[in-house]
Amino acid sequence: MSTRILVIDDSPTVRKVVSAILHRNGYESVAAPDGQSGLDLLGEGGRFDLVLLDFVMPRMNGYQFCRAVRANEALRDLPVVLMSAKSDRIRDQFVQQTAAIDAITKPFDAQALVTVIENALFRVQQTGERQPAAELEPEEAPSISLRVAANEVVVRASRVASDVSQKLARILVPRLGGGAARRDSTEPELAALLAPSLTPDVLRDLGRALADLPTADHAALVMWGDMSALPMGAVLQMLQVERQSGVLEMRKPPRSPSISGEQEAQRPHGKPSQWRPVPGGSEVIITWRSGLVDFVQSRGAGDEFRLGRFLIEEGLLSPSEIDELLRKRETEPPPPRGSRPPPAGSKAPPRPLLGDVLVQSGRVTEAQLREALSRQASELIYEVLRWTHGRFELRRQPPSPQAERARLGLPVASVIMEGFRRVDEWRVVEASLGSFESVLQRDPIAIQSLGAERLARPERLVLDTIDGERTIREIIAASHLSSFDACRILGQFLEARVVRRRTASA
Repeated sequence: MSTRILVIDDSPTVRKVVSAILHRNGYESVAAPDGQSGLDLLGEGGRFDLVLLDFVMPRMNGYQFCRAVRANEALRDLPVVLMSAKSDRIRDQFVQQTAAIDAITKPFDAQALVTVIENALFRVQQTGERQPAAELEPEEAPSISLRVAANEVVVRASRVASDVSQKLARILVPRLGGGAARRDSTEPELAALLAPSLTPDVLRDLGRALADLPTADHAALVMWGDMSALPMGAVLQMLQVERQSGVLEMRKPPRSPSISGEQEAQRPHGKPSQWRPVPGGSEVIITWRSGLVDFVQSRGAGDEFRLGRFLIEEGLLSPSEIDELLRKRETEPPPPRGSRPPPAGSKAPPRPLLGDVLVQSGRVTEAQLREALSRQASELIYEVLRWTHGRFELRRQPPSPQAERARLGLPVASVIMEGFRRVDEWRVVEASLGSFESVLQRDPIAIQSLGAERLARPERLVLDTIDGERTIREIIAASHLSSFDACRILGQFLEARVVRRRTASA
């Protein structure tokens, strides 16, 4: 009797890839899209030797699934192997909290997955081990994403102390007098004297004092942090649970090709910096109202997040129509709406928003605009969940006129769940595509056999951009889809051999 494995993952791509690996290696597999579906299959009396389990899923996540299994006398000894996109340290905490027998980090290759499965089955067969000695915590769900190891806190506090001491020294030394040579020698000495005094408690007090400092618009800074220490998924969930209102700004800084942050910090006072902004820096701003998302806007996040793209994708407008409307908006602005008063000190009316122009011209309805704004907001949040570095700040300030008018009222929990699913699937898709500089060409025979007329609109948009000359990167840009959707469709086309990579001789 072959070994039977239950694969639970909300990503269709992951389920398909994992099932294919299992079948090639002689295992029988059954797939489920979430924890509840997996639990239903187990409740139907099916025999399974092992469960491969994703952690972040809708309906019932991995932790909830494990609690339900361990609470069932008939299922409590079923071995579980976690599949997670988290780091090794976080993955080990998942194992402990779910009483799983082992875990594997996404993305993984076929051999790694088979090795983990074989080791888990061997341990069960030889030692009877089904789960670690640690039991599940009684009633509380894990808050892993909110935890930071103590040693990381110490290291981070040391770095902050060093950074603050250097900045203070740059401010104070020039006021002490002396020539440039003296200042260059005195600055590091003063920084070295200040650093030991900037203990975590002192830094915390300084932070609180700075947080109370009013800005130009008198907005109070109530929360801020580093994305590398506190992931945005945890921050967004907390703001919804605590029913917060305000404006959350998240910034991912650009990378400098000429000088690093550490080099910049050590630059002698008075010498010009070599730093120049480069593409890659972006900002996403979320307006919250009692824990709900009312509006999301971005700067520098890329054309794929512009409102027009979502209208094009839905077939409501063509790219040329969007361009025409934008040109007309610049030259013939309509009278300002009552909800958008001119900025203080300005006599010219504000530039009308694209959404207003579209509704007023009858090109889209209010409902269609609202749907496009909701999709734009969701995809910007998906993008933020991929950021691994940057800063965030929450301020108490009134919403902008755009946010006041939009009032989307989106609950963020379901958006975050979908975002995590995309993060997992995105890595698999990127690995399958390989180099984004590869040129793709169609296979006319395969397309004819498939029947292009049966393709969904997004699939047709991607297929129409493949001309044997464009690279994958250029196809994504020309498709007017999100990078995620375009890449996922390209991966499916390559797998179905509808398109192929152009060889050097082609």
